[in-house]
Amino acid sequence: MTYAATLVESISIIGTVNGNWDTDTDLTYNKETGAWEVTATLSAGEMKFRANDAWDINVGGEFGNLVENGGNIAVEAGTYDIELYLERTTKDNAYAVLTKK
Repeated sequence: MTYAATLVESISIIGTVNGNWDTDTDLTYNKETGAWEVTATLSAGEMKFRANDAWDINVGGEFGNLVENGGNIAVEAGTYDIELYLERTTKDNAYAVLTKK
């Protein structure tokens, strides 16, 4: 048996919410909450979360139930506090919380 591990050095938002699909907005890890966090002003459009500014590890789908390689997520324009929970400590799935400011 063998396995492989990938070191996750960064998590970011990418998509048309940043203007295009080649501009990442980095999140910061909060050890106390276990969330990756950022406050960001987003344009109306679509987005996903990805690791290490690459497509090898990405999640999408629905904010309440993110899945690996999931679909693009539609977002309304605005400034948001964004929390991304990838560790399954409080729920059985990865999820994100967007709070419009």
